[in-house]
Amino acid sequence: MKNRGRPYLCGYDLPSAPALEARWRKERDMKKKRAGHPKKAAERLRKEVAKRKGGFRGLATVFRMRDKDKSGSLNASELEEALLAYGLDVTEDEVDFLSIQFDKNKDGTIDYCEFLMGLKGQMNNYREQYVRKVFDLLDLDGSGEVTVDEIAERYDVSAHPKVVEGTMTKNEALEEFLHSFEGSSGNKDGLVSWEEFKEYYAEISVTIER
Repeated sequence: MKNRGRPYLCGYDLPSAPALEARWRKERDMKKKRAGHPKKAAERLRKEVAKRKGGFRGLATVFRMRDKDKSGSLNASELEEALLAYGLDVTEDEVDFLSIQFDKNKDGTIDYCEFLMGLKGQMNNYREQYVRKVFDLLDLDGSGEVTVDEIAERYDVSAHPKVVEGTMTKNEALEEFLHSFEGSSGNKDGLVSWEEFKEYYAEISVTIER
């Protein structure tokens, strides 16, 4: 028998507006309960990403695809889209918390390399020891810092495309190479410390599975 007090379509009663709202609230509350406190979002996401076949490498790929202007950063909306596109279930509260936590310079954007580093954590001991060996090979005088002259001893930049074109000198190419080792937060002072070198490889490490 049709219920005249409620909408009716194709033999089925349609739920009333209050019923729909109650269902939505129930689903929202269940989602929040499943997610837990926003501050635990990073740990929960880390575990979920680690379980996925693509792992952190796959998530990094999704981030790069969402980074339309190739700036290396995403806003909160783009971050949420990327996480959802990778199949990660996140709430608005969690995205808001993560955005605040990883927006280091408070400009409304998140450096996704730093985000992935924070999510994945530090390099394991084996990888860090290997990176240290590479640093020590470059640090010829054992000063704890790598200079342009030391880089020149190990790398031949004569085949660098810009050097070949004549738009960059060999020394400029070496300096560019050196600066890349300082990492995203290096001070670009022409010297690479162990901490800067380690951070550079930690940024690379987020796209490599343990």
